[in-house]
Amino acid sequence: MKPVSFRGFALNGSGLSAAFDRAYQRPALSPVSVSRQGRAPKVTAVEQELWQLPALGMLIDGNAADDDALRLGLLRAFDTRAGAGALVVADDDGNNERYLYAVCQNLEQEQGKAGLGFAATLVAADEPFWLSVDATTVTEAINVSGETFVVANPGDVDVEPVVTVLATAGRTGTGHWRYRRFVPVFWRSPAAARCSVRARRGGGV
Repeated sequence: MKPVSFRGFALNGSGLSAAFDRAYQRPALSPVSVSRQGRAPKVTAVEQELWQLPALGMLIDGNAADDDALRLGLLRAFDTRAGAGALVVADDDGNNERYLYAVCQNLEQEQGKAGLGFAATLVAADEPFWLSVDATTVTEAINVSGETFVVANPGDVDVEPVVTVLATAGRTGTGHWRYRRFVPVFWRSPAAARCSVRARRGGGV
């Protein structure tokens, strides 16, 4: 897992390199229990604890012309007073980018690195799941009643799709079903005349 950016600040490239100290970690669970007379407590539920991500180490390459600007950029991006920001990571080959929102709990300079090494402690601000930066989109033309379609989920967590229904172009010809609707039109006339208009789909008025 390769860090890409945090709050829009690039973490790899342009004189800065970054890496997590571990490749995999899951949030811990806290059991919720009730006491029982003369017996062991009974676990009734579990709560997910705040997920502290693996420590993020960052190193400035030591180019004097860029050192100050990179330090300032790090301090701004990892400001502990700021709210949650998007942390973007990628596979080791740089592909398959994904993100989650995290807050910076702490940013420290590492000893023995001449002020060029930093370590950040990040905590997930919401559900501890990585979301794909590029959405999966499927376009399907619904032509018959009861038609279904499938959207493949490349991840390993159940998700709810966002379905958008759009109109298609008008139908022409005679090989389709038409509907008829009664539309009253009230004329603003002293004679109080009234007529009706029948609208047909694809057939005009």
